Amino acid sequence: MCTDPDSPSPGAFCCMRGWAITAIVFGVFELLGSWNYISGSLGPTPCYGCPSGSMNAITIAGYNCMDGGTWKGGSQCADQDYWDAFCDDTPGAVTTQADCAYLWESTTCSENAGFWANSELFQHSVVGGTEECDVVQATFAAAGCCATGGTAPPTDGGSGMILGVLAILLGLLRVTSGSLLSCCGGRPTSRKLMIALVLQILVMLLDVVFAIMLLVGL
Repeated sequence: MCTDPDSPSPGAFCCMRGWAITAIVFGVFELLGSWNYISGSLGPTPCYGCPSGSMNAITIAGYNCMDGGTWKGGSQCADQDYWDAFCDDTPGAVTTQADCAYLWESTTCSENAGFWANSELFQHSVVGGTEECDVVQATFAAAGCCATGGTAPPTDGGSGMILGVLAILLGLLRVTSGSLLSCCGGRPTSRKLMIALVLQILVMLLDVVFAIMLLVGL
């Protein structure tokens, strides 16, 4: 291929073979990685304790009755909505220190948020928009956990889908441009070289757009 007498520049095409393989490899990885963005966009919105602003991390949110690592109720269960959503199904759930036969310990807003974030219940069923999530958010607000203003939790805003589609487009452009100049692309010609270069220019422009979107968190 590289010594093809019909090639307009055999030496240039020899050099381009290695670049073509690199472009194809990066393109394939980009296509595979696009699913990470798309799947995140398709997933449910997390249930944030303070969805509209920042959290007063060190404020005491309440008290938990803990038997080692097992939750046995807490002061939040005194609220009827909270009891119905989370405490009623907990065997022997308590609402006061007097009823707690184990360790009665305080929990800050940050610790409470971490407890819920690692809860299997939250990871599978309690997500944004559910009645249970509304109860949790009301509990955080009542405890003074939610600050006025501040930075709200991140929302996808459709950016995951946009980034995923953009990654697919970038991957296809890389694979196509690399394939034109690879051994599988047949005899090299100046037209193939020109098309591949045009595609790579498009890739560079889209790379800039992709990077900007990642930086600004669109």
